[in-house]
Amino acid sequence: TLLIVAVAAILMRHSRFGLRTYALGSDAGAAELAGIPVTKHTILVYCASSIFVFLTAVIMISRVPVVTPNIGGTSLLLDAIAAAVLGGTSIFGGRGTVWGAVVGALIVSLLTTALRVFGTDPSSLELYKGAIIMVALLADSGMTYAKARLVEAAR
Repeated sequence: TLLIVAVAAILMRHSRFGLRTYALGSDAGAAELAGIPVTKHTILVYCASSIFVFLTAVIMISRVPVVTPNIGGTSLLLDAIAAAVLGGTSIFGGRGTVWGAVVGALIVSLLTTALRVFGTDPSSLELYKGAIIMVALLADSGMTYAKARLVEAAR
């Protein structure tokens, strides 16, 4: 797993695909003006994402004896979103790292385990994860707003 993360981190920071993806996430209009084929690259990113979802599903299916459509449900979805946001990935695009997502996943796992150890009701875990996501999103949007104000003030 660590090898896959390292390869993904290198590809995102040092390959044409990764750099174009960051540029597209930051500002699609500017990326198009820079000569990046926005539509083609967007489709490529969605295809790559689909492949990773497929591989993840194959790994998950191999670990459980019975497969149902709702395996994991919203719990895994909230875990993934919380991990990405806590790891520094901006919901607004263009910012974030693979290693940050890994650190975010470790934090989410640690918090979930701690809440379970302290006897938190399992249905309340989703509420806490949602609250973590909301706080991280508010912090991210607040930082984005503050940065924009600083840029305006500097002009």
